[in-house]
Amino acid sequence: MATQSSFTTVTDPETLRKLAEFKGVWVYAEVDDNRLTSVSAELLSAARYVAQKTGEEVSAVLLGYGVERFAEELAKRGADRV
Repeated sequence: MATQSSFTTVTDPETLRKLAEFKGVWVYAEVDDNRLTSVSAELLSAARYVAQKTGEEVSAVLLGYGVERFAEELAKRGADRV
């Protein structure tokens, strides 16, 4: 069974101008059972790859009570900002 892509190519000059204003690569990280999830680490790895290709910074976003203790781990896994 073939799958359809949900991506489209943007060619409108005004849309391209607006998109150019966005900076950085952002990752939403999550914690489960008091541990950073493996998918968060995988996303940071992919974000680091994209950031190196584009010259942008990687930012990790982690929301919740008491999550400050994960900031250092997120930085070690590739986040420039947490």
